[in-house]
Amino acid sequence: MQHLELTKSLCLHFGVLFYTLAALFGVAFLFSVPFVKLWLCKTCTLLGFLAHTGYLAVVWANEGAIPIFRPTDLQFTLVWLVVFGFSIVDVVWRTRYVVSFVMPAVVLFSFGVIFFIQGRAGMHGPQDGLMATHVILAIFGYESFVFAFVVGLMYLAQVRQLKTKRFQSLFQRLPSLEVLDRLNFVSVVFGLGAMTLAIIAVLAWASGHGSYSARWWLDPRILSPSALWLFYVVLLIGRITARVRGRKVALLTVFGFLGMIVLLIGMSVVTGQGPHPESVTHEEH
Repeated sequence: MQHLELTKSLCLHFGVLFYTLAALFGVAFLFSVPFVKLWLCKTCTLLGFLAHTGYLAVVWANEGAIPIFRPTDLQFTLVWLVVFGFSIVDVVWRTRYVVSFVMPAVVLFSFGVIFFIQGRAGMHGPQDGLMATHVILAIFGYESFVFAFVVGLMYLAQVRQLKTKRFQSLFQRLPSLEVLDRLNFVSVVFGLGAMTLAIIAVLAWASGHGSYSARWWLDPRILSPSALWLFYVVLLIGRITARVRGRKVALLTVFGFLGMIVLLIGMSVVTGQGPHPESVTHEEH
C-alpha cells in the first residue's frame, strides 16, 4: 500500500511539473522568446501526460474502480481527457500552436485541484447506472467547454493581429476566424447537450433514492451547475439569433471556462464532496 501511495505521489508531482514547464515553454514560444522551440513544449507535455496516466492507473488499481467518483480523481481524469483530446487534435489537424493555449489552462486547473480539492471525501466506489451516467456526461460537457475556451483564445489572438495589422507566424498557423467561430459553436452545442443530460440523470437519481429535500433547488450542488448550464443556454441563444457574435462569443466562452473552474473547485470546498455528491440532503417532514 505504501509503495502504491509513493508511486501515485511521484507520478502526480512529476506530471504537474512537466505540465508547468510545457505551459511556460508554450507561452514563451508564442511571444517569440529566443531559443525557445515548440518541441520543448510538446516534449514536456508528453512526459507530463505519461506521468499523469501513471497516476490514474495507480488510483484505478488501488480503488478497483474508474477514477471518477472522488473529487480529486474526477478533476484529474478531466484534465487527462483534455490533454489527450487536444493531443489527438494536434496530431490529426497539425494545429501546432494549440498546445501553447491548452497547457496554461491545464496547469491552472491542476493547481486548483491540488490546493483546494485534494484529500476531500466523495463517493466511494461505483454507484448505480444513473449516477455513473451523470458523471460521465458531465465530464464530456466540461471537456467541450474547455475546448470552446481554447478556441475562444485562438479567436481573440487572431482578432488582435487583424486589428494591429501585425501578422506574425501565429496568424498563418491558426485556423481562420470563420473556422474558429464554427468550432466554438459546435463545442458549446455538444457541451450544453451533455450537461443537460447530466443534470437530468442526477435529478432522476436523486428522485429514485428519495434524496430531495424541501428546498433541494437551493442546494449549491444543484444550483451552481444549473447556473453554468443557464449561462451557456443564453450564450447559445444569443449566438443563434445573431445578438452575440464574433469577439463577444469568444470572450463569453473564456468567462464560461473561468466560471467552470470556480464551480468545480468551489463545490468541493463548500460541500467537501465536489459537484457529484453521494446524495442530496434529505430533510425529515
